[in-house]
Amino acid sequence: MSDKNKDTFLKGAATLGIAGVVGKLLGAVFRIPLVWIIGSEGLGYYQTAYPIYVMLVAIATSGFPVAISKMVAARLALGNERGADKVFWLVFKIMAGFGVLASATIFFGADYLVTERFRNPDAYPALIALVPAILFVPLMAAFRGYFQGHNNMRPSALSQVIEQLARVVFGIALALAMVPKGLKFGAAGATFGATAGAVTGLVVMLYLYLKRDKASLGEKSGEAREFKEETSVQILKELLTIALPIVIGALVMPTMNMIDLALVMSRLEAAGFTNADANSLYGQLTGMAATLINLPQVITSGIAV
Repeated sequence: MSDKNKDTFLKGAATLGIAGVVGKLLGAVFRIPLVWIIGSEGLGYYQTAYPIYVMLVAIATSGFPVAISKMVAARLALGNERGADKVFWLVFKIMAGFGVLASATIFFGADYLVTERFRNPDAYPALIALVPAILFVPLMAAFRGYFQGHNNMRPSALSQVIEQLARVVFGIALALAMVPKGLKFGAAGATFGATAGAVTGLVVMLYLYLKRDKASLGEKSGEAREFKEETSVQILKELLTIALPIVIGALVMPTMNMIDLALVMSRLEAAGFTNADANSLYGQLTGMAATLINLPQVITSGIAV
């Protein structure tokens, strides 16, 4: 690796790593006032809804942005900018379809999930508040992969920090506004912060994409090279080959959290705790202790990308 490439790699890794640390710190800071506002019981409702969201987000944001970035970079290295754009827009449409399907599934299945599967029916408002976020996050992930394919990590880092900041600000504000109506509605206000963050992050990425696109219009010069146009099936096959192993790996922790969600509440109730007490204890376990444990991994995540 040349000194220039090393420098670019280190800058990119540092940019994403710092953004990840800032995002995680904001998330950790978010929990402190949230506990004061909705308590461990409200946090239990929050933590019942959130693992479902995290699992779907893991599918959309782990393997597919990496696959987009790799496929875009490979085509740009050959000078095939048209091919790179085709990859991005095809995957963007796939991500949009996934977002619509996943959000519709959660919207219509939320009552069954919280009542029958996770035995915490008062978490229903918190889960419904996350439905729009499930629609927008995959689109934001596609833009991040596109910019990373151009070896530009700054848009991803910027959108990540702004997304988390919006999540914290709106989540706390809405939790304060909604908690007088009940803890379950306070938890719903907090989870809606994820939706506000997703919308804000997507707007930032769209703005940067349009700005980049306009700025590059006058930069294309020289003799255009001809490339054989790839079919959508070829692109899709390559996409899945790269993305699926990463998605499977990324689903390990969300799957474990979902298993905890399905087992902890029911086992606590079987041990003699009331539903409210079991929910409160579950909130302490997953909303307070686990948050601190997961903080160190963000540094390695930036280097991995």
